[in-house]
Amino acid sequence: MVLFRTQSFNCEPCGKIFKKKSLLFRHNAVHLVDRNYSCSWCARSFKRKHDLKCHERRHTQSPRHKCVSCPATFHRYSLLKIHNRRHEPTTQTRHRCSTCEIVFPTLSNLQSHKIEKHGLSCLFCPLKLNNQAAYDKHVSTHSPDYFPKQFPCDECKKVLGSMSALRVHVKSHNVVCLICGTCGKKFSGASSHSSHIRRVHGERSAKISCPLCSKTFARSTNLKVHLASHEGTRKFLCHICAKQFSQQSSLNVHLAKYCK
Repeated sequence: MVLFRTQSFNCEPCGKIFKKKSLLFRHNAVHLVDRNYSCSWCARSFKRKHDLKCHERRHTQSPRHKCVSCPATFHRYSLLKIHNRRHEPTTQTRHRCSTCEIVFPTLSNLQSHKIEKHGLSCLFCPLKLNNQAAYDKHVSTHSPDYFPKQFPCDECKKVLGSMSALRVHVKSHNVVCLICGTCGKKFSGASSHSSHIRRVHGERSAKISCPLCSKTFARSTNLKVHLASHEGTRKFLCHICAKQFSQQSSLNVHLAKYCK
């Protein structure tokens, strides 16, 4: 909806338009000087002969300048320009978001806001995207000629949907697996592996002693698992080579090193 300025103040002697009444009063002072040139068509008078001639054209000639937005006509183009301002939307409403009513200084700012905050709705499905490139890519999937690109992994033959996804996947094959020699826990990095050994199996953390040997443990659960080794029972069986172990951690180490 276009909003118009609702009030203006016109000077009757000269036709000038002012936004404020105070400005009109200030302007009227110019009309209080002696005016020796009177119009023969109306009661107007002027202080300069040139101004009188320009005025009398309004009585003898048709207005040459017509407003394209309303029926108003003007003898002077400068008056038409002033009049046209009434038909211009104000800066406060020119770039307003129709969804959330936020106003932006430029059209490009408004368009960016609509995409990022309200999303671009797909014409073929309910999906909304907040990125023009992603929107264009998605819309192309609705084309009958669309065939998704496939990026297979040379290592495991897994198929990925994009090159970036393939790069991330390939890194998973290059991860070095480090195994804790005490409990068999696996780690993908050397720092986490050494931190685990220091925190769980290190000397500073070892506070609980085994009553049957000199080993110490940081947790009572680790001691409980260790005590099973003194019982002589081997209830953890390797399903590949049938070797038996008294602790699950020992079986885990064995599987990681010998029966992969």
